[in-house]
Amino acid sequence: MKLVELVQLVIALFGSLIGIVTVAYRVTKIESQIYSAIDDSTDKIANRLNIIERDLAVQEAWSKERREIIDYHIHSLNEKIEHKSNRLHGYIKDLQTFLEKHGFVKVDS
Repeated sequence: MKLVELVQLVIALFGSLIGIVTVAYRVTKIESQIYSAIDDSTDKIANRLNIIERDLAVQEAWSKERREIIDYHIHSLNEKIEHKSNRLHGYIKDLQTFLEKHGFVKVDS
């Protein structure tokens, strides 16, 4: 082998080595960017989950409070209905007594 061919071979090998090092550097840089993106995504997902959990807790508390208010109103309406029913029953009994007393109607109880 002549000196010129040997120099050309060394230059070619050196160029190939530089190419390989460049590719390895780029791969390492891309890998670093991928890991950085994964970390950022993990943080964003964790933050979003915390927000969702907090909103869910607030919604659950609001729902329980609303249910309690609805139960209170239902109970109040049931008491009013029972009271009106008792009064109506009393009025009917008074009317029956009045009608029986004056001889208009005889009610069998």
